[in-house]
Amino acid sequence: MKVWKKNLIAAAILVTVCAGIYVNWRYTEDQAAANLTDTLDTEKVMSDDNLVLSEDMAAISAGEDVATTSTDYFAAVRLSRQYGADETQARVAALLHDCTKKLDLPQQLSLCRHYAILLDEMERNYLKLLHSKTGAAVARDRFGVSDEIYNAIFYHTTGKADMTLLEKIIYLADYIEPSRSFPGVEELRTAVHEDLDRGLCRALADSIVELQGYGSPVHPNTQEALSYIQREIGGTIE
Repeated sequence: MKVWKKNLIAAAILVTVCAGIYVNWRYTEDQAAANLTDTLDTEKVMSDDNLVLSEDMAAISAGEDVATTSTDYFAAVRLSRQYGADETQARVAALLHDCTKKLDLPQQLSLCRHYAILLDEMERNYLKLLHSKTGAAVARDRFGVSDEIYNAIFYHTTGKADMTLLEKIIYLADYIEPSRSFPGVEELRTAVHEDLDRGLCRALADSIVELQGYGSPVHPNTQEALSYIQREIGGTIE
């Protein structure tokens, strides 16, 4: 009986210690993520080159212009006007879509834990796939963006099947903005401005070919986006 009691006490102590370690670990992780989001405004998100300012959000919401040199911002505005999208949503999404792009992999993963963003195996190991997800989360948390803007930012790197008009515009504006220089970009810009869906099909196909050429994996969302838009337009793009 004495041995049984000693084992029970030892087990209880062990459970208590383990629980304390776990709680401390969770607190440390949460605190680190909280500290990270607290410093995002001054260190990353609010940096001059991103021009992601609270005043800009207020001005855009009021239908006013903002002073930005962001080339993908202007590309998004042009596409939204051409194809009849909500210009205010396009402007906000364009300003915020890269707001966490400067963060490194540990910081991105910390934000993903903080915002409970689920990641697949590929996303956990590829930095370029994370800023769209964390950027969307920060945009909603810090600026209160709508679900439409959140999703446009969230999917602007990979695309997805059955994209909304705003999602297509932000994806393509980021792809063809004026500072981009790669073989075929002018033809792609022409295609996008002639027919948005056919331009999207070409952009997705080009992106997959480029990734495969580098020996990089292609995210399933991108494959699904291409398959979907090919069905919508009734074939592939030569």
